[in-house]
Amino acid sequence: MSSLIEMKKELNSHELEILKSELDRKRKSTGIAYALWFFLSFFEIHKFYQGKFLQGILYIIAPTLAFLTMGIGLLSSLTGDLETGGDIAGFGLFALIVYFVWWIIDLFTLHRQVEKVNQKIERKILNKLKK
Repeated sequence: MSSLIEMKKELNSHELEILKSELDRKRKSTGIAYALWFFLSFFEIHKFYQGKFLQGILYIIAPTLAFLTMGIGLLSSLTGDLETGGDIAGFGLFALIVYFVWWIIDLFTLHRQVEKVNQKIERKILNKLKK
């Protein structure tokens, strides 16, 4: 697989202009990704913005299931089954902690994630130009 730099060297000036134009149109912004992470991260909009639809869905389902599990466990504890309810609630809490860690990791890796998405976009454009 060729590097992006090698692929660009093969382009003429017209093709470079097309590449620049398409990149300007399709490129994802790190600033927007961070804003989406900060304001709408429970809806995982920053993942959908990057085109990572499966991850976005997983990010929505995981904490929802964790909250439900924790709630079921707490309700079970309140109705008298303290041991089982506590175990279920503990599992839900553990899942939420894992999700929180995952969320914090996104904070420190989001810029690299967006960079990889942009490189993928650039590679796709370059491959189309080569045809």
